[in-house]
This record gives sequence, structure tokens and C-alpha cells, in this order.
Amino acid sequence: MSDSNELFSERFCTEHLEEIVYLDRVRERASLLSDFTLDDFVRMDRRLLGHLRGLTLREATAWRCIRNCIDTQGATPGMLFAAGIVAFAAGDRGRLEEYRTWLDDQVPRYPLMEKIAKWIGPAWYRIGEFRLAGLDNDFDVICRLNAAATSEEADAVIASTPRDSASAVVTAIANAVRQFGLKRFAGDMTILLEHQDRAVRSAAFMALLRLEGAAALDRLWRAQWTDLDCPELFYRAMTVLPPSVVPEWIERLENQGRRREALVCAAFSGLSAQIPYLSGKIDAPQLSTLAKLCHVAVVGYLPAEHVSGSGRIGKDDSSVEFAPLDQPEMFFFHEGNHRNAQDGAELQIENASSGSRVIAGQAITIQHAISIFQKGVQLQRVIAGYWLESLEGGGRLDPTAPGFFQVQELSAMTLRFA
Repeated sequence: MSDSNELFSERFCTEHLEEIVYLDRVRERASLLSDFTLDDFVRMDRRLLGHLRGLTLREATAWRCIRNCIDTQGATPGMLFAAGIVAFAAGDRGRLEEYRTWLDDQVPRYPLMEKIAKWIGPAWYRIGEFRLAGLDNDFDVICRLNAAATSEEADAVIASTPRDSASAVVTAIANAVRQFGLKRFAGDMTILLEHQDRAVRSAAFMALLRLEGAAALDRLWRAQWTDLDCPELFYRAMTVLPPSVVPEWIERLENQGRRREALVCAAFSGLSAQIPYLSGKIDAPQLSTLAKLCHVAVVGYLPAEHVSGSGRIGKDDSSVEFAPLDQPEMFFFHEGNHRNAQDGAELQIENASSGSRVIAGQAITIQHAISIFQKGVQLQRVIAGYWLESLEGGGRLDPTAPGFFQVQELSAMTLRFA
């Protein structure tokens, strides 16, 4: 290769990597608390997929650029994601060994491996030309659990995997138990609550929230909120929280100084009685943006006095440091997106029973939840997806999966409940 062609290839790969790191950062921070829509994620994920595929056109140069970036800038999450795609998908043992040296104890293994497993197929056209098991058995287990379409498939993988496997594998097992509601593994999940790895404990807790909701909530209540710094665990707990105890949880969260978690609790409860509480926080310093988002999640629109031109997050939120749940970068709020309330939304909320869960202005049902997953904003979609999964025999709609996978899951769910 001539010097000019090599220089072009390096610039080509470097630009792809810069975009991957940027899009990955935006995506991660918008995945739970944001007003992104499914269409927003599909558009963003198509861009991300294009950049990942771009690396495959010059894999040797791409790997050299990845190495240089990690040497000079450190192993950022976005760079490790791109490196993992190239390392695993190319089937190159040398690159895989080098990739492992970049992972240290500060890098949560399972989320990274799960994300790579979700993206690796569409990102690399040669995915079927090699066996992952020969390269990394842990990643192979995670891939097979991630690809499991039925509870029987997941059960078979779990049953054949030792419980003393690496933490990333055990975390994947716990998440599969939750996703498919595999009750026969409830005892294993209880044991995992004592695991030394926090990610494993959180995954086991989330599994028990689905399998033994009341007992798991009681354990969480008695745990002095030590597990609330895992947003997904907290959100899933709020999904199964009985309406009768919502006021008590909100009061305790407020008293513990967890005002933002209290707002999220009110939003996930979907109780019409909590709407005044959410409205009352919209003008509160450092709570305004999240309060608006939570109000929209329940009611479907902002109070008329708070609707203005579209805009980004206010300075009241962006200038303050918060705990993980409260990172201001997680909020992407465009007020102009929320003027589309259907006529009669207020009446539907007023007619909802006191104990019913309301989302986007209507009492939640399977059909309404599916519709919200398709058309709602991300916080609404997270509530709807987690609620659907929590049902007996519920379906699997992952609001954080690549957008094109979400579309496929949504189509299957729609046909199932047609």
C-alpha cells in the first residue's frame, strides 16, 4: 500500500472511530431517561452500524488505529466497544488476546460483552464463518443466551453452564432467568445475592423481582437503598411496586435525599394521584427537567403553563453533579415534542381507577403498552417494556437494544397479541 493510500485508510478509520465513540456516548446516556423515540434510535443506530461496518473494510488499519487511540487516550467505553466488535468478529486470536489486556477491573464486563453480542451480527457480514466458542467460551455463552428465542433454549444454556463461571457469564445467566421468567432457577438467584460482584447481585435481584416480586421488594426496602445506584434495578423494582405502597416509598426516598428517585417512582407508578406531585416539582431547582419528563411519561403532555419552544436541558440541571441516576447528560428533553396529547386525555386519566397504572394518558394494557413502545418517548418506552416483561408469560421488548432489533421484537410482539 502506498503512503498516500495508507494515510487515507488511517484517516478513514479514525473518523469512523470518532463517530462511534460519540454516538455510543449519546446512546448510552439516552437509553433510560430521555425523550428519544424509537425512530430516533433507529436513525442513530443506522449511523452507528454504518461506522462499525466501515471498520471492517480495513480491519488491519482499524485495529492499528484502535491501538493508537487506546495508547494515547485510554480505554474509553466507546473505544472498547468498537475494539470488541473487531476483535471478536474478525476471529483473530492475537487481537482477542490484546483486547483482553485492555480490560481491567474498572470495566464492567457483562454490559460490554452483551452490547457486543447484540451488535456483532449485523456489524460484521462474515459472522457465520467462524466459531466463537473456540476463541472465548464466556462470550459464546453470552451470545447464545442473548440469541435465545424461547425459554427452552435459554434453560438449556443455563443448565449446562457452571455456576462458578466468570462474573460476566453468571450475570448473563441471571438476566436470562429474568427475561424468560425461569422460576426453577429462583434458588440459584437467591444464592447469587451474596455474590462478591455487584453486577451479579444486581442481575440476580432483578431476576427475583420478576420471580418473587413481593419478597424481593421487601428485601430492597430493608437494604437501606444500597442497590439504588443501579438505575435499571431501581426502575424494574418500581415496575412491580404495588400502588398501595407508592406514597410510602416516595416519602422515604424524599426523606433520604433521593428526590430524583422519588420522581422516577411516581412516574413508574402511573398513579393519577401522583400527577400533582410531579407537576409541583416542575419549577423546583435541579429537578425541573426530570420532573417534566416524568410528567410526560404519565400524562402524555406538559401542563399548558410549562409548554414553550423546543429546547435542550436547562442550566438548573446541567450545572449540578449528581449520583449515577441523576447524570444530567442522560436527559435529552425537547419540549416541542410533547404537544401531541390526544383529545380527551384529561378525561381518560380522570376516569382511570385509583389503583390503575397510567402511561401517556391512558390506563396501561398490553395493546397500549405495545403502542407506547412503538410511538412513545424513551422513558415511556422503558416503563412499557419493563411492564410487559413483568407479566406472567410476558414478552421481551428491550428498550435499550439496537433500534433495528427493537423493530423486530415489536413486530413479533404485535403479531403475538393481535
